[in-house]
Amino acid sequence: MTAKRATARAVPDRIVSAVSDGLRSSGPLVLAVSGGRDSMALMHAVVEAGLAPQIAAVATYDHGTGSSATDAVALVARAARSANLTVEAGRADVPLAASEASWRTARLEFLRGVAARHRATLVTAHTRDDQRETVAFRILRGAGARGLAGLAVAGSSFRPLLGVARDELAAWAVEHRVTWVEDPTNRELAHARNRLRLELLPALERAHPGFGAWLDDLGARAADLRRDIDEVAAELDSASGAETRGENPPLDRGSGSAIPRTDVIAANALKGYTPKELAVLWPALLARRGVTADWRGTQRLSGFSISKAVGSRIPLSGNLEVVRVHDGFIVRSTVVDDDGRERALVPGVRCGRWQFEPRSGGPESRWARLPANRQLTVRAWQDGDRLHQRGIPPRRVARFLADAQIAGPDRAGWPVVLADGVIVWIPGVRGGDAAGPDEPAVEWSGERTVG
Repeated sequence: MTAKRATARAVPDRIVSAVSDGLRSSGPLVLAVSGGRDSMALMHAVVEAGLAPQIAAVATYDHGTGSSATDAVALVARAARSANLTVEAGRADVPLAASEASWRTARLEFLRGVAARHRATLVTAHTRDDQRETVAFRILRGAGARGLAGLAVAGSSFRPLLGVARDELAAWAVEHRVTWVEDPTNRELAHARNRLRLELLPALERAHPGFGAWLDDLGARAADLRRDIDEVAAELDSASGAETRGENPPLDRGSGSAIPRTDVIAANALKGYTPKELAVLWPALLARRGVTADWRGTQRLSGFSISKAVGSRIPLSGNLEVVRVHDGFIVRSTVVDDDGRERALVPGVRCGRWQFEPRSGGPESRWARLPANRQLTVRAWQDGDRLHQRGIPPRRVARFLADAQIAGPDRAGWPVVLADGVIVWIPGVRGGDAAGPDEPAVEWSGERTVG
């Protein structure tokens, strides 16, 4: 293990104050600690600030890139336990040859998972230099205001050191005898961020003194604009009657994990905006649903939301799509979790985009009184299916879906519930009393979880 311990000249100590001011009133926290200098300094400062009782866990992750990564995790575990902090360690299961982006994604998923389990907020050691590098990267990629805000936005993580220069934090770590592990990959120019950090940004600062400060200002102004746009998006959702909370987890893409309910973005709420304005608003509307769209998808969406007819859809990256429905637009997964099987109607069973539970209230079409003395099953509807209800001649399920203005793309995997092989309920379309007057009955509800 390559570790550093030293003492140096004292520097103005505002690190503990920054950590204390940023975290003291923030509730339970999970510290993301890699074993490198900055994150080890963060953990040390949190303890010095007297905030250890707020720390639900210290989360550390081994990328599987070699002995230094393993040594770093071991160092984090020792330091955390010596401070009586709980440690949770993870290890990558991606190949060593995987990309830098895949390493970051795997690590972030692990860290967010730890925070979610503890119902805590993730805390990272990002500094002002990390913000500059992020903004510069976004410039090179042609990002708009949303991207250029970089790390200076409210979100699911706290970054109490974002106003601190990396050199200042380094001096503080030396002065306070913080031990860390140097990651040898930090000097490898094969990684784009290292080339930016070690070569491009220093060269630009030499050629244009103050370039770093200009990046600071650009990121701050972009963050202000992003917040303003997010406020407009929230107002549009409010006008739509949407139930979006913001900072939602991503929509399920077929993994079988829990899927948050989506909602309609009302077409009327978007009327009057120009294509350029919609290109700015759509990323904010999508972000409130846990979705990120690239610039190509955003440009297509701006025209789509003006001109497309009901039933039209447009694909987004990550197995997602936006569908035009009769009153607006929905964002949903293109993966329908249904294999065509007929399965028993039991609590929590899923069919297509629906999940079923014993009734707990809700709109009339989303529940039914079913015969308890017959075999109840659920499956996706099929062409030719007919609904059988007492006192009403059997009628094709397709007609009910059409009458309910269920657009063609939405009908894929739509469930029907059967009693002894006879369709008695179309959730979300036709509810009611399927049990006879003298039959024992049970009430069930169906909730559409995606789109």
